[in-house]
Amino acid sequence: GFFGSYLFGKFGARYPKVAIPLSTFCLATSMLLLLPFSSGFLSLSAVCLLWGVGIIGFSLALQAKTLNLASDATDVAMAIYSGLYNVGIGGGALLGGLVSTHIGLSYIGIIGGVLAVLGTLLTLILVRRADFMPMEGRGPMQIAKQLKEEQILNPTAYKRKEGIKTPNPETADPYHWNTN
Repeated sequence: GFFGSYLFGKFGARYPKVAIPLSTFCLATSMLLLLPFSSGFLSLSAVCLLWGVGIIGFSLALQAKTLNLASDATDVAMAIYSGLYNVGIGGGALLGGLVSTHIGLSYIGIIGGVLAVLGTLLTLILVRRADFMPMEGRGPMQIAKQLKEEQILNPTAYKRKEGIKTPNPETADPYHWNTN
């Protein structure tokens, strides 16, 4: 855990799109290697080290993202984060119990690893979204350009698409973002 904390502190802010996918990849890899590497102390220790790096990196990256997204209500955001994190722990314990009861204890790492691989693929998709990137250091023109490139509807066009009344006139280009 300490090594993962150090790595996140050193590189997490510099590479925000890498921290969550890399952490989930470490978790997936460590779980999938648990059974094959369980026969030796050193190999199992290496898997545990990788798992420690992954879980602390995952936790810190998600906390940083939560605080970044809810900078005006950090106490509420962290309370929600903590609750959801504990739901994940409970869900993992439930799944582990079901796997060990119905399939076998040796398959817990494989089932967990497959789920973590799916999670890694999901994070690779999510970090590409425009709303994932921190906006600090980027001006309105840069943000508007990225939103247009990614075909994100402007608020007026989105409201009209959803059937929500808006006093704003319809824009010629629904992907044009006003930078005023």
